[in-house]
Amino acid sequence: MRLTDLQIQKLAAPEAGQKTYWEDGFGVRVSQGGTKSFVVMFGKDRKLKTIGRYPAMSLKTARREAQLLLATQTSTKIQMTLPEAREAYLKECEGKNRSSTVSGYRHHLKNLKKDNLAAVTKDDLPITAHAVMAGKVFFNWCLRNDLVDKNPFAHSSVSYGKRDRVLTPDEIKAVWQYDYPPFSDFVKLMLLTGIRKGECVNIEIKEDTLYIAPEHTKNGKSHMLPITPMIAALLPIPYFNGWSKGKKRMDDKTATSGFTLHDLRRTCATIHAEIGTPIHVVEAMLNHASGTISGVAAIYIRHNFLAEMRKAALNYEKHLTALISS
Repeated sequence: MRLTDLQIQKLAAPEAGQKTYWEDGFGVRVSQGGTKSFVVMFGKDRKLKTIGRYPAMSLKTARREAQLLLATQTSTKIQMTLPEAREAYLKECEGKNRSSTVSGYRHHLKNLKKDNLAAVTKDDLPITAHAVMAGKVFFNWCLRNDLVDKNPFAHSSVSYGKRDRVLTPDEIKAVWQYDYPPFSDFVKLMLLTGIRKGECVNIEIKEDTLYIAPEHTKNGKSHMLPITPMIAALLPIPYFNGWSKGKKRMDDKTATSGFTLHDLRRTCATIHAEIGTPIHVVEAMLNHASGTISGVAAIYIRHNFLAEMRKAALNYEKHLTALISS
């Protein structure tokens, strides 16, 4: 069928799992929670790629991106110049990132002057935190799309300034009692799970787990977390995109300040350590790419620790309930 905005708006959420409505190799995937995402299937191995979320990305933009992928993706490595890849990447970012983020990427990536993607080295960008990060995320995108064999910025690191902020018990209580959905629900979800802000708005519900597709995680690996009672009470959460205003409103109403939303992730990890959650389980819950299980061990240990994570999450909720009730 030919997809239209009116059709997409009327698509109902399935009772379980997810359902995709196709227009040739382009489609809209609707999750059980009502999330609608544009997807495209291409290549000999029928690779599935998520383009963006509706309505943050328009149908017109998504269809254009899908047509580009369907026209250029083959079973062999795609030949694309650096300027062409950069523009394709930035167009994709426009559909899912804030305009200020896209502007920052465009500003830093314009320093890459070579035409050949494979010829780029880590010395082709200024050694600044934001420039290096822009290079990393761009070449991770190139890797996912089979444009290059390696990321020249993979092992580049520039310190943003280390943070060690963990919310106090009083701050946790104030934040938890703050009620201004959907922002406050996302804050609670971050405190319960330790997932990142950008991952929160891309969660899918799969049976009794939260699922985040690899294209929405920092390390490019899919992530699953158990749905526990306190998490279930928050679901489903509508799409939200007013983080800065939401955070300022919460700070004003709760008289708390001096912490970032990312500090909720550190707070979650710290509490888990305090209540005795094994470090490898904490790292699994945070979807860390490296840690106690890395190198050769990471290759052979494929256990996802879901049972262990569920037990730890229930202990965490018990501890958090006692804290916010005291």
